[in-house]
Amino acid sequence: MYRYFISGLLIIFTSTTFLSFIDGDDKTKVVVNFDYVKQMQELDITRSIISTLSHESFAGRDIKSGSIELTKSFIENFLIKNNIKTLIGNTYRQKFLLEENIFTDNIVALIDNAKPKNDYIVLCANYDNLGIADSYENDQKDQIYNGANDNASGCAALMQMAKFLNQFKFNKKVLIVFLSGKHYSNYGAGFFADFAKKSNINLKAVINIEMIGKELKGNHGKVYMNDKEFSNLSFELNFALRERFIVEKEEKEIDDMEEIEPKQDHLPFYNIYKIPANTITTFDSHTDSLYMSAKDDINNIDFINTHQIINKLTYGVYQLLENDVEIKANY
Repeated sequence: MYRYFISGLLIIFTSTTFLSFIDGDDKTKVVVNFDYVKQMQELDITRSIISTLSHESFAGRDIKSGSIELTKSFIENFLIKNNIKTLIGNTYRQKFLLEENIFTDNIVALIDNAKPKNDYIVLCANYDNLGIADSYENDQKDQIYNGANDNASGCAALMQMAKFLNQFKFNKKVLIVFLSGKHYSNYGAGFFADFAKKSNINLKAVINIEMIGKELKGNHGKVYMNDKEFSNLSFELNFALRERFIVEKEEKEIDDMEEIEPKQDHLPFYNIYKIPANTITTFDSHTDSLYMSAKDDINNIDFINTHQIINKLTYGVYQLLENDVEIKANY
């Protein structure tokens, strides 16, 4: 049954009609504006990605479970279908040791270019979640941490952005990285940042996308940026979009709520590279009672708002790359 479910969702990807892609050397065919981005990125695709990754058959995307292969294959098939290159040999998978005798993979793709500059930016999102609980959660007969918001929503953004940006050639190369080990002390992010440093990959900035499936209260189509004060990225994205896309978090009495703030995957890149590294999110620990809960499923996702955020983020990043904007650290 699960096989038929997944196959049916994959049909959506293959049967949906898109505008024809631009030749990388000829951008005269279309005007790349925000309306064009909205035409190229369909809401049904965003909905299908999140619904698939958070389906019961994916068993909560626990990287220690054999069912995680469904998640990896789903992401890889999307990258293959959209002709996005590998970075490492002929595979998207970057295997690393998580714990004794337990291996996992980052999934790494490359949007290359024909221009001489050899600078990179990273767009990333974690694909793993908590798996299946040992017992039912409270009075709910549900043991699966579906992770629709955490972080199928971020993966949907990364996949949609990769598909769109792969049409173009920029001065910077773009690494598309689906990270593993978020719920194991950001191990995948740390491993990839360390790998990139040792491989002399000249990273200029990192944008991590995590938990964008809910609307900020009173701020439709807006996001927070964690550690925004440490770079000019929020300013440049807002300027590119000509709006306050990234807004300030309200100051509140935090008490012990700091303890449940997630440690974001941009942090290892900052620690190792000392480059602009930030996370885009709509998560607010004061208002999101479903974080790390079995109730984090598609019934609690605002798909229209999520898709609008993906459209805006895609266009903003496109503008930064097309105009070769320098993202600067403020430290």
